[in-house]
Amino acid sequence: MALKDLKNLSQLANNAMNTKRKEVLTVSVNDVVSKEQVRKEFDELEGLAETMKDEGQQSPIIVSPRNSDGKYVIQKGERRWRALQLAGIDTIDIIINYKEQTRSNEIIGELIENMQRQDLKPLEEAQGIQDALDADPSLTQAELARKLGKSKAYISQHLALLKMPACVRVLYDHKVTRDPETLNNLRQLFDIDPQRCESVCKVALENGVTRKSSRDIYNDAKEMMRAQEEADSGAVELDKATVATVQEELHGDTESQSSETLSQSKAVNDESHSVNQNETVESPEVSEGVGDTSTPTELDDATKRVSSKEVKKTNDWYPVNPTDVQIVVNVPTEKDVKEGVLLMDRACDNPSEVYVRLTGKNSKVLKVLASEIDLVSIKSL
Repeated sequence: MALKDLKNLSQLANNAMNTKRKEVLTVSVNDVVSKEQVRKEFDELEGLAETMKDEGQQSPIIVSPRNSDGKYVIQKGERRWRALQLAGIDTIDIIINYKEQTRSNEIIGELIENMQRQDLKPLEEAQGIQDALDADPSLTQAELARKLGKSKAYISQHLALLKMPACVRVLYDHKVTRDPETLNNLRQLFDIDPQRCESVCKVALENGVTRKSSRDIYNDAKEMMRAQEEADSGAVELDKATVATVQEELHGDTESQSSETLSQSKAVNDESHSVNQNETVESPEVSEGVGDTSTPTELDDATKRVSSKEVKKTNDWYPVNPTDVQIVVNVPTEKDVKEGVLLMDRACDNPSEVYVRLTGKNSKVLKVLASEIDLVSIKSL
């Protein structure tokens, strides 16, 4: 038999094996068990159960081969399995997946399936993302984002939901809001002003909260924090100025004493050289402009900015100097989403990358992909 024929036979055998492995089996629902799934909430099971009674199971679920207890473990399709039990149907159609998978790949598969159907709640996605990363320490957020077809910012934003304080989690649990951005705005508000965040959440529990209102409240809290930091910094500068004034006064007293001593010495010297009284010594003239280091002051710049704002507004905007514009963005990091300011005084060799300076105590400068940052606001300084 020719080598080519052997290869053909081998291919036919593989095809037959694959066909067998995709065979649909009907087994007892009691022979199928669940494992810990990414999805925790199963909504509208009653409606699906009624459909199962009328039309039967439309598509089989995917299971792993029998385990040591002789049970098939669900990989995909737990909602259908639950609905069949609720409908009182004793059998279930399954397809056995013989391919071995790592726990990380299993989680990623569940995430993809449910995210495509938009069946997962934000916190379920967040926990699934974290579980996938924990199951495979070599898996990075960027790689996971690529596998899920999402941006790195999306991954970071959802991971940040796992850090929600209790008062924000109450809004999530009561379904007041499940918008990731709204929840993260409130989470960051808690980091700045816990008491204010708790008050906002109490009101939101009764009246609800929108993405815009949460963003406005958070931005207002940031401005108040910055104003306080500037006030504290001004107090420190004032203390420094007071110290400098005292030092100058002390230095002045010393110079005065030294001047008196020099004057006395000069008088004695003049008397000893009276023979040269008719000689004159010309004082060197100071060159014009020497020591002139005057430059536009910060006060001048501030005046220009105020003047710009005083220009008659056209609709809801006014002209500003481009150098006085600040672009605030959200930046995904390995563990969280941070706020930063886009640096406009430098450009990367790679045009798809930008530099961002983080705000707050950590003023670290990061180089990130432009596609991964989210625009928060554009304002005049």
